Amino acid sequence: MAVGTTLGQAVNAAREIKRLAAEAGDQSAESVQSKVRSIKESASGALDEVQDSAVQTYQDARTRMETSYDEAQARAAEIIENISRRVRYLADEYALQLIAAVAGAAFLTGVLLRIWRSARDE
Repeated sequence: MAVGTTLGQAVNAAREIKRLAAEAGDQSAESVQSKVRSIKESASGALDEVQDSAVQTYQDARTRMETSYDEAQARAAEIIENISRRVRYLADEYALQLIAAVAGAAFLTGVLLRIWRSARDE
């Protein structure tokens, strides 16, 4: 928001310079130069504000992104730890059932691969 406001001020300053240049025929050269100098300083200040605001906006966005990344990484590590703990529990408490389930899945995978290969070869 601040970037847009400051940029608007810089545009207005440029328009003021243009207007003053058009009125220059009616005023003395010193008066016009003084006003132009004043407007240049104002525009320079506005440009500095835009740059500072842009830098601050970038830094804020980067900080938020780093925080979000760290939170997502911590959550993923927590989920992996929970899954690992659950698998260890199941392996300890239901070892035979786990072995039977893995063997059944392997057998079913083998059958499906054999069907797929035979259908592809025809």
